[in-house]
Amino acid sequence: LGDVGFIVGIATLYYLTGTFNIPEIAERSPEWASWLASRGMLFPFLVAFSMGAMAKSAQFPFHEWLVTAMTGPTPVSALIHAATMVKAGVYFLLRFSPIFREASHHLAGSLPAASQAISSYFTFIAVIGAFTAFFMATQALVARELKLILAFSTASQLGYMFMALGCSGLMEEFPNGLMAGFSHFMSHAIFKASLFLGAGAVIHAVHSRFIDDMGGLSKYMRATFLS
Repeated sequence: LGDVGFIVGIATLYYLTGTFNIPEIAERSPEWASWLASRGMLFPFLVAFSMGAMAKSAQFPFHEWLVTAMTGPTPVSALIHAATMVKAGVYFLLRFSPIFREASHHLAGSLPAASQAISSYFTFIAVIGAFTAFFMATQALVARELKLILAFSTASQLGYMFMALGCSGLMEEFPNGLMAGFSHFMSHAIFKASLFLGAGAVIHAVHSRFIDDMGGLSKYMRATFLS
């Protein structure tokens, strides 16, 4: 479903601009944004275009695949959950948020409906991100499997990034908000990889994936504890 929305968004942009080149799409953003806004289609287009990002980065209601993907080998989980795959949706927002914001800035005076639609879109992204962050974190609190807890944590942190990027589009200091989202994008890649590899070491040592069977391991697993 997320991919269908993404393909619809790509096809719409190509229909309106005749190109897949992102700098050209950015340059002509006031043109296609005003065309869509004048027909009341800008907000639905932006949501549909972002559905692929929401699905890839496990935002509600597309979150379920991420928490079940943790059943794979732990080094694979570390790679998937830290950087390679789940960050694609956040990267999409990092790449396209400035384009949407620029269109809003250009059309604020001439076509307020377009600027309002883009503000509504950023609000939507912020709310989805905030809800996902809270929802996934509460599930992590009651999970008993170590890797499952970390998987819920990943979805929660991705929601946190979505919230930051959504909020950045609603404030004057847009570059600061964008940098906040990007910095967490990078820091999460480092700490989540370490957490998953550490979890793999603990599971291997205690021969159980349940946290009920763990505890007091710092004096026996010094390197894992420090990392």
